[in-house]
Amino acid sequence: MKGVAFNVNVPGFVLAKTAGKITDSAFFGSLSGLGMDVLPEPDIPGPDWLKVEVIQSGICGSDIGCLTYSASP
Repeated sequence: MKGVAFNVNVPGFVLAKTAGKITDSAFFGSLSGLGMDVLPEPDIPGPDWLKVEVIQSGICGSDIGCLTYSASP
């Protein structure tokens, strides 16, 4: 399944905090830790659980703080 992933590492953090003062692409562009990934589909935890198909999703406004490194994940 496809999913949005946010991979944080020290060099990426330093680059984003520095370049982010100049351009938003440091947070949201190809140099950021944000991207689409193919993720393994999780197992259903038990027989009383239900699997649903997601049609649409989004991110919360508070997630922007994590993406711009102004809030702690």
